[in-house]
Amino acid sequence: MAKKTKKNKIKKGGSNNTNTNINIINNRRFTTGKPTYKNMISKGLVHITEAVGINIARDIGSGFANLFGSAGFESTLYDEVKKKAFDKLSSMMTNKKLHVGNIKIDIETDKSTIFCHLVGTIYMKQ
Repeated sequence: MAKKTKKNKIKKGGSNNTNTNINIINNRRFTTGKPTYKNMISKGLVHITEAVGINIARDIGSGFANLFGSAGFESTLYDEVKKKAFDKLSSMMTNKKLHVGNIKIDIETDKSTIFCHLVGTIYMKQ
């Protein structure tokens, strides 16, 4: 009799439904503001979080540059994390009938990471 081998199952977070996107909340009661265009109805919210690491050498170099009045490297990192967040949002919104409006952006930093959070309302043309 052949011995059965036990296969490890890879556990993944989120829903088992592959059509579900955890970054979209389909609830018309949630909104970040009134539609800015006519004939649009709210469909729900979308939220994105992206992060970029702060390199210790970059942090020291930026502090040194700031000492002499230069802008340093922070603006490059902030721009990079914002671009990553908006690129992710753009790649998620493939349906041409849907639009995202009233986008709120929040930048958060700690000693080693810069986070960019985007929250917006998904609108659909009537």
